Amino acid sequence: MSKQTHIPGQPFTAEQLRAVVSYCPETGVFTSHLTGRPIGFLVKAKGYVCLGVLGKKCNAHHLAWLLAYGEWPKGEIDHRDGVKTNNRLANLRDVSRDVNSQNQLRAHSRSTSGLLGVSADPKRGKWKASIFRESRKHFLGRFDTPELAHACYVQEKRRLHPGCTI
Repeated sequence: MSKQTHIPGQPFTAEQLRAVVSYCPETGVFTSHLTGRPIGFLVKAKGYVCLGVLGKKCNAHHLAWLLAYGEWPKGEIDHRDGVKTNNRLANLRDVSRDVNSQNQLRAHSRSTSGLLGVSADPKRGKWKASIFRESRKHFLGRFDTPELAHACYVQEKRRLHPGCTI
């Protein structure tokens, strides 16, 4: 990696970070050079692993990118598998906010079906499938079972959302 100068707005360079921690791309674990022990803590509200390094608190996935590629990510770091604590390099990608939001893998906790893109239609006794594209909700149809509605949703998600990993 070439030597990187400090970029305004970024707390430190890859070289400065490499002087105090090591990162294993295969495991996603960071180790302190001072203690020789793994470091990082889970931020429960967000679910991400963070590190306190060089006087700053930073998300581990951003630091993994910095150490692996010698530069801060240009967009957002997406965890391909949706597991926020999995900071293996193969699980991380630098994407736009739009693409990152397309990679939702699980239904929200308030979902009536427990499936992505599917909600109950109690008036008709059916299940509705819908998908968001360009900040607008698009109706995909009504189905007899939540599984059929979800299958329709997944098919459209793969077609419309290039950032989707399901």
